[in-house]
Amino acid sequence: MESTGLCDICGKAGAMYTCSLCGKRVCQLCVTVGGVCKYCVGGKSISEDEKIVRERVLKEKGLDPRI
Repeated sequence: MESTGLCDICGKAGAMYTCSLCGKRVCQLCVTVGGVCKYCVGGKSISEDEKIVRERVLKEKGLDPRI
């Protein structure tokens, strides 16, 4: 689901994307091609369970989960 508003990561207007892992509303600069926010791609601020899910989703999308 896409919505507009403030980016949950950088705070700028124009959050048109939703991270497929954590659900944060993010702008074009804070989302990756795979639809994952830059925090989840980097593994920041997520629990061990979320890391397992993140790795599985990134592998399914053909992205390297070790980034």
